[in-house]
Amino acid sequence: MIGALVVAALYFTREILVPIAVAVLLSFVLSPLVRAFQRMKVPRSIAVLSAVSLALAIALSLAAMVTIEVNQLASDLPRYQSTLGEKSTICGTGLAALACSRTTPAY
Repeated sequence: MIGALVVAALYFTREILVPIAVAVLLSFVLSPLVRAFQRMKVPRSIAVLSAVSLALAIALSLAAMVTIEVNQLASDLPRYQSTLGEKSTICGTGLAALACSRTTPAY
């Protein structure tokens, strides 16, 4: 009974808890970078802003690369479709001709 209440509470508060969990995760991931900036005598506020900016730049760069690849795949799909159609036709006729040319059953 208590387990069901805990699951229900987590389910209904997920819109609040997920951003908090992401923030905690990011703080653990970015804290070594912030400490490295602080060792270089950068003030903590600027170190945090720099670390978050760097993480955001990396995330946006990765998103841009994925977007470019997906767009390229979408533009190449008709060519892939025609190539696969040709190959399936060739394989289909080749297998049909091979099957029809046998005079003795293969065991």
